[in-house]
Amino acid sequence: MKSKKIKKFIKHFEKIPIILASHVLLSCLGLLFLALIVGGFLFYRYEYSIISKEMEPEVYNFFSFKEKTYQEVLKIWQEQEEKFKKADFKEHSDPFTKSTPVPEKPKRD
Repeated sequence: MKSKKIKKFIKHFEKIPIILASHVLLSCLGLLFLALIVGGFLFYRYEYSIISKEMEPEVYNFFSFKEKTYQEVLKIWQEQEEKFKKADFKEHSDPFTKSTPVPEKPKRD
């Protein structure tokens, strides 16, 4: 009994692609309408409903300034700045102006 109902149900699903192909314009409009509905729902869910709710003051306490961490980062940046300044005054030899003589090859007799 159940197998006949399942086979009948599957037969109806096999006809769906044929029906959609024969009514292309209506199928496209239906899919477009469905996409607009889903897009509108997602927009409402993730944008509009969040904006319309009032934010609680406790949420703002989540973001706090950590002075100790800031001072550590500032110290590291100052040390790097000093290293860069020291590197500016260091004189490097120019490898392109002074060339080392190339030894001559011994002549074969």
